[in-house]
This record gives sequence, structure tokens and C-alpha cells, in this order.
Amino acid sequence: MHDTGEIAHPMTDLASSAANPLSLPVPRGKPRRRGWRIVLSRRSVTDLICIIFFLWASAGLRAFLPAFLAQERLLWVIADVTVVAWLLLLPGQVLAVTRGSRILIGWSALACLSMIWSLSPSVSLYFGIQLLFTILVGFLLCNWTTRTRLIQLLFFALLPTQLISFFINFVAPHMAAGHPGGGAFVHKNLLGAMMLLQIITSLCLFLQGWRPLLTGIGFATAAILLVMSAATSSLLIAVFIVGGVLPLTVLYRNNVNLTVAVLGGGLLLAASAALFILTTGFDPVDAVLGSVGKDATLTGRTVLWVFGWDAFMDRPLFGHGYQGYWVSEKTPVLLLRYVMQADLWNFHNNFIEVAVAFGIWGPILLIAAFIIGMTRALAEFLATKSISALWSLLFFIFMIIFALAEVSLFANHAFLQVLFVIAMAARDPPPARRESQQPLGN
Repeated sequence: MHDTGEIAHPMTDLASSAANPLSLPVPRGKPRRRGWRIVLSRRSVTDLICIIFFLWASAGLRAFLPAFLAQERLLWVIADVTVVAWLLLLPGQVLAVTRGSRILIGWSALACLSMIWSLSPSVSLYFGIQLLFTILVGFLLCNWTTRTRLIQLLFFALLPTQLISFFINFVAPHMAAGHPGGGAFVHKNLLGAMMLLQIITSLCLFLQGWRPLLTGIGFATAAILLVMSAATSSLLIAVFIVGGVLPLTVLYRNNVNLTVAVLGGGLLLAASAALFILTTGFDPVDAVLGSVGKDATLTGRTVLWVFGWDAFMDRPLFGHGYQGYWVSEKTPVLLLRYVMQADLWNFHNNFIEVAVAFGIWGPILLIAAFIIGMTRALAEFLATKSISALWSLLFFIFMIIFALAEVSLFANHAFLQVLFVIAMAARDPPPARRESQQPLGN
């Protein structure tokens, strides 16, 4: 119901009450809390589209989708066609949205240009164009709505994957889309990554005061699933973020001076720990790996990284081309797969992956994007104490550490690649305009 703006005259009210005793005003009690309101509008339709896209692209629906939909190919075809239409119909808008994050366009440009020196030129160009469209999908979402709203929609999209994961792990393990223990996802590592993403998202929304009961439940169930997944990388990142970074940022929002004091104390503790390690010979890496049941090879990753380093040293200036190493018959990829006893298509390390593909230029562009994204998010958070800026900051921390063990960036048609663009480019409106925009579910 909309307020008409009319003011009822008190005498008119008394007269109508006398004529009809049944219309006497009812004494006001406690104001009723507004529940969920769903209004069919252009905004609600685009919200639903975003939720479906996030949910489908996360690969959390594979257990319930028919075979021709389970690999997300149709979703990305639709997304690519939408991007093409956006480019043709509103090229000026595309340029305006991408202007502030040119380095991400530089990623796709490098991928396409690598066809010049690639061992498989057509493959590099094809996947390079897909990478460009994947990045543009992220920019299109940034243009549609605000960062806060995208975070809310992401939370809604990941909720079903949590329910599906519990259902598959405890009720119907035969429905698993991949390895046992992965819940709605094909592998426990992917389950761990998605639940860590939900932990970051739900905690930020909880701190914002948005649907605290729902976001609290989302956090608790995501934490349980993360522990159940035994995904080492995600578990360690979660401990670092939830136990260290997040409390520090919450403290900063309430008391800046105390935060500076805590940081000073933390630096003293770090210096003491470094002195202890140097004087005693204690190996913290072995201790951490042992605590989570991992060996020194990180489940064979170090052997894989040796292959990657050798491939980089073979062509250090320009590399083998985007995806060129993995499809060319001129590389020792078959020997790598035989040694690892797995049909691998990446080096399980984003920095090594781009170094093999692009030579030294790959890591330079990847690290530059991390620095730019972290600097922007941190500067915005320190200046405004914005929770959505905090989400971007935590997401960048997540991705930097995650990149040491997995490949999710410089990746065509990848869910986390789209979210990286959102963390880099999405913004909220100024405070004056923000009051007039009600968040989803309020």
C-alpha cells in the first residue's frame, strides 16, 4: 500500500465515528514488524535473475539438473548472448562501467593476444574471448544494481546449496554430483570454498543488521559444512578471517584508537614469534599442516608445482599461451597426468598457472589486480566504515590465499571470477541516495 499523502481532518473522523460506532479507532498496541514483501517490478525481476545466475553458476544445482544443464553451459551461453547485446546496444554504458577497472579488461586482452605466441593459437583466442565475456558479465551485474544488493542476492543464492549439501551428505549420498563429501558440489574443496564465501557474506550482512536471524543461521550452517568438508585451504582462511581480520575490523568501526593499540601489540607478538622460530628451529608450516592432517607435499601439489615451474622456465617471457600448455602435444602434460594419476587441467596455483600461460606478465597483472582491489576496498572501509567495502576486502583476502592452492581467477566462465569483478567494480550510492533505496527483504 502506498501513502496517498492526504491528511484526515479530526472533526471529520469524529463525525464518521458517531454515525458508525463500529468504526471507532482501535487503540494502538506495539507496532507490528513488517514481514517479507515481494512486489512484482523490474527490480524484483532483475533480483530474481541475479539469484538464479549466482545459484546456477556456483555449480550447486548439478545434482538436481538434467545432463544437458548440469555443466552450466547453457547458463553461460545465455550470459554471453546478453553481454553481446549489451555491447551492441549500449557501448557507451559498457565503457563507463569498465573505465575504473581497466586492469580486468587487460586480463582478457592478454589472454586473446597470447594467441600470437601460443602453442595452440585458436584455443587461446577462443578461451580468451570467453574470459572477456565472463568479466563483462561481472561488469553488467555492477551496472544493474548496488554492491550491497549484490551481496544480499549472493547470500540468497548460496542458501539452497547449503540445504542441498546437508540433504546429499546425510540423506541421499547417491545423488552426489562428484566425489563423496562434496555435498551439492563436485568436490569437497569446492564445497569448502562456497561455504567460506557464505561465511564472509552472512557475517557482513549480520553486521549490517540485515535479517540477523536468517544471516545468523546461514553463517552457522555454512561453518558446519565447511568443517565437514575438511577443505584445508578454506578452513585455514576461515580461521584467519573470522578469528583475526573480522574482529579487528569490527573493533575499528567502534574504536579507532584501541584498534591502533591492538595492531601495535600484534606486531610485537609477530616479532616475538619470528624470533622464537629463528632461535628454536620450529617449523610452523609443518605444525599447521599436521594439525589439519596434510603432508608436506600438500596432497601432491608440490610435485605439480615443480612441473609448472619447469614449464615457466622453459618460456619465461611470454609463456605457452592461454590454456596452451594443457592442449598442446608439445608439452609434457601427458607425463604430468601420469605422474599425478589425475586428469588435471590446471596447476592448482593461480600464480603458477598464469606464469605458464603468459610468462612474467601473468603474475604481474594478477598481483596488480590484487593490490588495486585491496587498496581500494581498504581505503573505502577506513574512510566510510562501509560493511559492503568490508565484504570486498574480506573477499580479496580470501582470493589471495585461495590462489596459492587453486585456480579461480584468469578463468573463463568461472563463478569466482565474476565475483572478483563485483568486488573490484561494484559500488553503493552516496548516503543521501541510499536512504531512499530499501534493501531486499525489508
